[in-house]
Amino acid sequence: MKYLIGVLCVLLAPLGGAGVLCVSAVNEASAQTVVIPEKTEVKVLIDPGLTTANEPKKRTLYFKVAESVALFDVVVFEEGASVKATITKFKKRGYLGKPGKIAVTIEAVQAQDGTFIPVRPIRISHQGKSQKTIALPLLLLLGAGYFIKGGAATIPQGETVVVATKERYFFKRD
Repeated sequence: MKYLIGVLCVLLAPLGGAGVLCVSAVNEASAQTVVIPEKTEVKVLIDPGLTTANEPKKRTLYFKVAESVALFDVVVFEEGASVKATITKFKKRGYLGKPGKIAVTIEAVQAQDGTFIPVRPIRISHQGKSQKTIALPLLLLLGAGYFIKGGAATIPQGETVVVATKERYFFKRD
């Protein structure tokens, strides 16, 4: 009987839409298997913000889940849970008015059971303000344009983005 319930749960999961809650008996105790479907949306809070004004020490960052996500009254992603991201492009502002550039890719979200679930990669990129229109004429006229730097790129703290899970994921909840 336990096997039949488990098989039905796995077979019916794709039809569940927003999520499926399956119940099965495990070791004489009742446990719930929660299915997080593919494309489940999670709102991510950029915290802390990033800037090209100072070089980061690590290429891997951790943002936060902005709002809890619940499927059938079961919280699967808690507010404040970790969101793994990687800096994929980092270029400091340069001379001759060249702007700074920064790009971050969000890769995974931590579920209630502590596992990082992959998400469809979302790339957040920003570019600083170019100062080339000021720097080049000054370079030709006075030679001083070389020392004018472009603006730093900033991904502001508090910005939110929505990511979606990459694949279906199962975890047991006691």
